[in-house]
Amino acid sequence: IVNRVRENTRSRMLNLGHINGGRVPLGFDHDPERKGFWKTNQRELESVVLLMKSFLQTGSLKPTLDEAKLLGIKNKHGKGFTYNSIKRLLTNPKYIGKMKVIHGQNDELETWVDLPHGVVAPQNLFDQVQEKIKELDEQKANQNRVGTRVYSLTGLIFSEKNSTFCGQSGTSRDGSRRYYYWCKDEKI
Repeated sequence: IVNRVRENTRSRMLNLGHINGGRVPLGFDHDPERKGFWKTNQRELESVVLLMKSFLQTGSLKPTLDEAKLLGIKNKHGKGFTYNSIKRLLTNPKYIGKMKVIHGQNDELETWVDLPHGVVAPQNLFDQVQEKIKELDEQKANQNRVGTRVYSLTGLIFSEKNSTFCGQSGTSRDGSRRYYYWCKDEKI
């Protein structure tokens, strides 16, 4: 029974663009006449487009959050946005009428489905936002890589037991700063 229900749900998603549960993002409302479908909320969509434009102008989530707060733009529940919720809003493909459906025997397939409401935010604006977010994510990943810092004494300093040290800065529980640790892999 569970498998039949799951396959029926996925079939409706794949063939009809039926949205099965989940949060309704800013700019949409449940369609009272068609269960599992959304209708656009034009007033909220204007706010979404405004936030996308603000993000492109500033190039960062923080000023976009500040702009949303300044303009009084809140989420569907009347709460202010967070970094995660504003990023989720800016990257939601439902604004361009797309939804990813995971399906297959072992959930190994992904299919992008066209939603009945179609494109509700300017496609080129959405694409520019995606490029900028991808660029910011790459910058953040590069900053967080351990290999970006130079620890010139790695493999050159040894403990009393002849174990080598590797560079990796961090703060211990007592608050002291450490810059070298014993290497886990002795092959330097």
